[in-house]
Amino acid sequence: MKDRTPRARPLGSQEPRPILKHIPLHQIEPDPTQPRKDLGDLTELVASVKDRGVIQPITVSPNGSDNYLIVAGGRRFAAAKKAGLKEIPALIARVGSKQERLELQIIENLHREDLSPFDEAQSYRRLIDDFGMKQRELAATLSKSDAAISQTLKILELPKSLLQELQMSEVPLSKSVLLEIANENDPTRRSNLVALAKNGASVQQLRTIRYEKRSSTRSMKLDGATVTIRVHKLNAVLEDFMRALAEAGKKMGL
Repeated sequence: MKDRTPRARPLGSQEPRPILKHIPLHQIEPDPTQPRKDLGDLTELVASVKDRGVIQPITVSPNGSDNYLIVAGGRRFAAAKKAGLKEIPALIARVGSKQERLELQIIENLHREDLSPFDEAQSYRRLIDDFGMKQRELAATLSKSDAAISQTLKILELPKSLLQELQMSEVPLSKSVLLEIANENDPTRRSNLVALAKNGASVQQLRTIRYEKRSSTRSMKLDGATVTIRVHKLNAVLEDFMRALAEAGKKMGL
């Protein structure tokens, strides 16, 4: 039987090999399709560039006769401009397609620049929608599990107005926090989770609140006793009930 498992494709492997040279900053421009939109605080990086220069070259691809598009290193490029540099060390790589450039940018950001969960999810969606990649192929290419890709994409299922609100939050929201919000289908409970998350609630706190909101209580009258059972989690099993009953019996001296 033929193996249909997607294989990770080697990226950026075209010949000739990348060439290292110093390029004037005015010949370089950011790629408008770059996954990372927010470059973050550049203060420390600018100070480092002023002191020691750009140590790690950026990666660019030709864009016309004398111009280049940034493939990786947008933060270093921006810091070099702010530091007043006239040129920057760069690896010139001939990236074969827009898709490959986007893949390289995503990988660069994932491993080096802590791509925000929003930008990460939108990048995955672009590779799937704009370039026709299958989710399993995307997972294999980026060395991630299919489930990890699915979870990240789930963030984009939130209403657009809520997504914008979360992106503008003054408190940085982790992917885990966003997934707790995205996994809550009830609009009222979701709004409560958002308010708590924006006030710095942890993932565990949000998860506890989600389960508590779904807790239920049942009472049963038996011969000589009334048993009350309160369920605090969605995946409770018979062993959980038996363990709780045994603990209650011990406390009562039974």
